Amino acid sequence: MRVSSIVPAGAGDVFHVMSVDQDLVVLKKATSQQDVDVPLSRVAEVLPSANNDYGSLALSGRLQWTSLPKRWKFFPEALSGSEASLGLGKISSPHDPHVAEIRAALERQDTQYCWDWVFNLGDRIGANWQVFYDDDGKYLRYPAQAATPSEQIFVIQPR
Repeated sequence: MRVSSIVPAGAGDVFHVMSVDQDLVVLKKATSQQDVDVPLSRVAEVLPSANNDYGSLALSGRLQWTSLPKRWKFFPEALSGSEASLGLGKISSPHDPHVAEIRAALERQDTQYCWDWVFNLGDRIGANWQVFYDDDGKYLRYPAQAATPSEQIFVIQPR
């Protein structure tokens, strides 16, 4: 099945349905073999396959990549249209003590990191960087002043 909504957008979205019971759907990510539990009540629609393509499983909520544990996780908050590509963000800063903890964990994982301007994000992603998603499924955004007001996004690049 293909799953929507999934963050980050464009991530390989093929999952196998491993089991369904009265309360839970267990999905297995096709590429990583990770299991993800989704409450059955949060499955909004099941569309059968067509033309030899995968069927689709639409969720009320989202499947979200979390960067430090390197796991997919279900979150009940749905995305609006403007959030569909990056997901949900939260305000942070380079000086936040939580960011210091994240940087230390990333260094242990031999992962590069930096803050970059939101308008550079396409170039970063094109160079194999990824938006960092915290354990709560939100990316870190830092409203900053430059020549014009803008914001920076925390990005990572595993080595």
